[in-house]
Amino acid sequence: MKRLLILLAFLSSAVLLAGCNRVSLDESVMIALDWVIPPELPHEHIRMCSCGRFFLGTADSLQWDEVDPATGKLTDGFHGGHGMGEHPWVHDPALGLFGHGANDGYGSPIGLHPLENFEENVIHAFTFEDGTVAEHMFEWILPRARGLLAVESVDSTKREYHDSGGWITWWLTQDAFSGRFALMYNLDFTTDFIFDEVRQMQRDFVVAIDFGFVAVRQGDMWGMVDRYGNEVLPLIFENLLIIDEGTAFARYQGAYGILDITSLND
Repeated sequence: MKRLLILLAFLSSAVLLAGCNRVSLDESVMIALDWVIPPELPHEHIRMCSCGRFFLGTADSLQWDEVDPATGKLTDGFHGGHGMGEHPWVHDPALGLFGHGANDGYGSPIGLHPLENFEENVIHAFTFEDGTVAEHMFEWILPRARGLLAVESVDSTKREYHDSGGWITWWLTQDAFSGRFALMYNLDFTTDFIFDEVRQMQRDFVVAIDFGFVAVRQGDMWGMVDRYGNEVLPLIFENLLIIDEGTAFARYQGAYGILDITSLND
């Protein structure tokens, strides 16, 4: 982390120097950041699938060509995509409800509950008649709820209900989502709803709950913050996708490179 503070101080100094025409900000960023591969990869769109692999293509692409996250070059792999993975974590500020944006039986139907007794309510929902609790409550749901979460603000009154063979399920409609995100850690908000987009590192279709940083977008620019909302990489990138604990794809000045982010854990 000491190394990171030096980096941020360097970038701040570079801005001042750029104003005095002594050095360009672009050159300073290139020097100060640790690039495994400098921003020279001529890709237009790199996206991360819910499986954790990386591909060229937009959300509307019918087929994605796989990108090697170690080199940034195309491989022989491709597929049609797995979708976005887990249901989003959401919060309705007006009603004080927290949980998932759906209760449709896909995966774990967590639903929405008052934030102050969220754990109590979901444990009750997954308790069987004999008093035992579903194992994945403690293996999957509660560990993720207590970890670093990207949470979107919603209007939970906007729902669609469906009869699934006598079991009424629901999910929030598209216009229920605000497009504004906050961070939570250990079921406490650590930021307001100040982000336009948040990306977390994924492993095997689920968010890595033991990784303490997220990529965030404000306006058109991306950076990285920790679980408490502290900026650890400045918002200077045109796109940012976390690859693993040590690297990230970063688009800077029209090209992708691969950043070394291991210093964030120092």
